[in-house]
Amino acid sequence: MHLISNSLGSIGLVLVSAFIWQMLRGCIIIFTGICAIIFLKKKLFCVHWTGILVTMFGLCLVGLSGILEEPNNRAAHEIMIGILCILASQAIQALQITLEEKILKHRGYHPLHVVSMKGVYGMMFMCTISEQFSEIGK
Repeated sequence: MHLISNSLGSIGLVLVSAFIWQMLRGCIIIFTGICAIIFLKKKLFCVHWTGILVTMFGLCLVGLSGILEEPNNRAAHEIMIGILCILASQAIQALQITLEEKILKHRGYHPLHVVSMKGVYGMMFMCTISEQFSEIGK
């Protein structure tokens, strides 16, 4: 999940300005709140919803400014695709954070165990992918 999230974020960074990319990364607050409600059954209070709404308003302004300015002679649809890639990236990252919290709290795993599992699975996944790409190059 981390690899997909970083890949989408990098694609978004290529398509939009760096300040838009950095500001839109703040939408992880929104997606994490939603995932916490769905998967962790947490109750958000008024202060949480206020923070989410203020963040949404600010992110809408940033996204709109990016589309209206069209920096670097990019078409509006390229900037929209970049923004959507960044939003998808942050949604995946929020899902990953929420699932890690669920594993840590509800399954009773030690945090170091979860980190080591994440590293081992990531290494196995990357070895499999790199093996496949090395076969393509031959």
